[in-house]
Amino acid sequence: MTVVRAPRFGILTGGGDAPGMNAALKAFVYRGLERACSVVGVYDGWEGLIGDELPDTLALERHRVRLWDREAGSNLGCTRTNPIRVLRGEKRVDVSAEILRNIARLGLDALAVVGGRDTLAAVSKLVALGAPIVGIPKSVDLELGLTDYAIGFDSALRTCSDVVAGSRTSAGSRKWVQVVEVVGRRAGHLALWGGLAGGAQMILIPEHPFSLEQVYRQLDARLRPENPRGERTPRYATIVVSEGARPEGMQEVLVDAEPDEYGAARLGGVGALLAERLRADTDVDARAVALGHPLRGGAPTALDRVMAHRLASAALDACVDRAWGMMTAARGTLPHGRVTRVPIADALVAPCCVDVARDYDTQRYFVQRTVS
Repeated sequence: MTVVRAPRFGILTGGGDAPGMNAALKAFVYRGLERACSVVGVYDGWEGLIGDELPDTLALERHRVRLWDREAGSNLGCTRTNPIRVLRGEKRVDVSAEILRNIARLGLDALAVVGGRDTLAAVSKLVALGAPIVGIPKSVDLELGLTDYAIGFDSALRTCSDVVAGSRTSAGSRKWVQVVEVVGRRAGHLALWGGLAGGAQMILIPEHPFSLEQVYRQLDARLRPENPRGERTPRYATIVVSEGARPEGMQEVLVDAEPDEYGAARLGGVGALLAERLRADTDVDARAVALGHPLRGGAPTALDRVMAHRLASAALDACVDRAWGMMTAARGTLPHGRVTRVPIADALVAPCCVDVARDYDTQRYFVQRTVS
């Protein structure tokens, strides 16, 4: 009698952590049980599949992941290791062969990868070499192409809007301009919608370089308006700025110009630069705060849990269907959204950016009030 082995799938989380990753892991396991598949988790992203030793894995069973959907971060750990450019000694080398060998050594019929643009770019290259991998989109700044949603965005949006709203209290008490810098290298979704939800007066995004003079005029109109009705003049202003936003005629502001394994320099500091220019060029007091890793913290929102469930469940089905090189993608969210599959290579062609013509008022540096 021939014994048919149940499919054995692996899953890992790559890049930066994000709320909803653990919910995706749970959903992948539960859907696997429904499809009579076993699931193992690979620790620490791509790093966990590199090397000559047998990779460290965790058997993901129902009792183990039962409560994971409520937890922040990734219980498997994340790294930004790029298997195409791993530092060995003084050189960067391609260790794709080690990844493929370890997938085989673990007896995996397929591997699901939860990640953003950089992590999924590595997936695309590994699939071209024969790796049986599918992708699940994760991005706190929602920059992945061909999907309307990525795991982590709504939770980061909640944190962003809460910080912006809280900053207004201090700024109003102290009579200053509060600048809040948030993540967003290419896409300004987090700044735009978090700024609107938090009650900011101005929002600066990567998709549209801003004029310092226009910022000054906007602040002057708010803080020193002509009030014929005798209304009290506002005491403060709050500005939200994406880390990838830049003043006209200037380059992006960097924390570290040395590129990482994916060739990206570390952005950061545009908020501090703007506050410094405001203090130097105007008579207002300005302070800056940068939200980096805290945006990735906290328990996932209901929307992130639901979308993680749907995207990861669909990824398990993609593994069963041997749909290598495909990424699960959202077409809308709730209640009428659906999940489909798109080629990862196509999703990486261009980032998902703010539609400036539709959603951004380039004169007021704010959300466009005309809705079409």
